[in-house]
Amino acid sequence: METEWHYATGDARRGPVTGHQLRERLRTGEIDDGTLVWREGFADWKPLGECRTEIEAVSPETGDDPTPRVLCAWSGETRPEAAMLRFGDHWVAPEHKDAFVQALREGGEEAALHSVSEENDSNPFPATLNLFDIVAQSWKIWRKNLAAIAMVTAVIWLPTNLLLEWMDSRLLNDDANFKEIAQSYRRDQAAEFWIGIIVVGAVMTAARRMWDREDRLGIGEAFAEGFANWPRLWGTGFLFYLYIFLFALVVFIPFGFWVEEGSSWGGWLISIPATAFGVVIVVYLVRFGFVRAAAIDSSEGGTAAFRRSWQATRGRFWRVIGYQMVVFGVLISLTLVLGLLSALPFLDRLVPSAILGTGINLILTFGTVESFVLYRHLRDKAR
Repeated sequence: METEWHYATGDARRGPVTGHQLRERLRTGEIDDGTLVWREGFADWKPLGECRTEIEAVSPETGDDPTPRVLCAWSGETRPEAAMLRFGDHWVAPEHKDAFVQALREGGEEAALHSVSEENDSNPFPATLNLFDIVAQSWKIWRKNLAAIAMVTAVIWLPTNLLLEWMDSRLLNDDANFKEIAQSYRRDQAAEFWIGIIVVGAVMTAARRMWDREDRLGIGEAFAEGFANWPRLWGTGFLFYLYIFLFALVVFIPFGFWVEEGSSWGGWLISIPATAFGVVIVVYLVRFGFVRAAAIDSSEGGTAAFRRSWQATRGRFWRVIGYQMVVFGVLISLTLVLGLLSALPFLDRLVPSAILGTGINLILTFGTVESFVLYRHLRDKAR
């Protein structure tokens, strides 16, 4: 069977089409070597120019399939030529004949093809930068992939939460001091940094695939994608926190040498760099808060993900802050309410508490989906 290709024009994803049909679109100028294409087996979309050799190797008439397949001018799907109706230079599936002929009668071929373009450009996830659309799209993606997301979250976080709860039960008690509580918090952050990114990789890959009109993620695929993306997400996250640490050193260490030890006004002066540091961190978190989404979307981590996040958020600083405050404000409020349930006697035990914590992790995966969807809105609108 001949390889089926998909290609992107603007915000639309088209296909499947044959290699011969791709060459025809190249010949007519509809696409060029810079057009992004994808076929089964590709980890991500590639410029058509990188696949020229493979596309040109297909037989110009029938490709690898002895039965010629043609593109329906109305629906965009490919079918055997014998099952299609021909109208001049175009092929139309029998069930779309009446609609196509009506469009031809009302406005001629140009009007009919314009209607076809509008039909094929319909996108279930259009980039509008509207908060309602972003939340609705995130909910649709999260709900359709919930089985895979829930399974990955349970397998990764349930044993992790059991271990964390066991360690807390030995460390924390009614007389726990601030240092012990801080140690517990650092353990939670370390678990998120080292282990939680497996879930992040799986969830964001599910969001990317559905945005690109591919199938929902299977459970096995979710685990595979989570582990496959671990090195990229870990490296990107390491840089994210390293830059914060280095900036803190640049701001506070010279100032600490300048302020005399025991000075009565030293405490007041230290608020100046502290305030500046706080402002810069807010800007940093907004402009580079989508590095993980960029790393999954482009399959490029490190500094490339930082550059993409910076470009996507350019000119949208306050919009991003507002949207994320609304979405994560609701999620955090919900998790806080659920967290209070752990104080109930029958839940204040190792296993029930770990299960409740895993449920909270599952709810927070919606925020992971929303962050990716918002990034795609920002990225697509920035073009």
